[in-house]
Amino acid sequence: MQGVEMYIRDCHPDDVNFVKGKIAELPPCWRDKVLEFYQERFRDNTNQGLNEQKRSNVARRAANQWLLKYVKDYKKHKEAGRAV
Repeated sequence: MQGVEMYIRDCHPDDVNFVKGKIAELPPCWRDKVLEFYQERFRDNTNQGLNEQKRSNVARRAANQWLLKYVKDYKKHKEAGRAV
């Protein structure tokens, strides 16, 4: 893994511990790819035509909600014996 810090260096300080905690719940071999998708969700939601603060909040929320759902789905599949 290239290091969580590389992916979250631009994250809002309140999101750093959240992202680290959620990523730690995933298999190590998945973490880099999931963090790349997290960054994409953030970037995809930064061009909303809002002022900078609102744009950042929209992007943070979208990325964090995506990560939360991804980890929740992974854990559900793992408990059902369908996760790697």
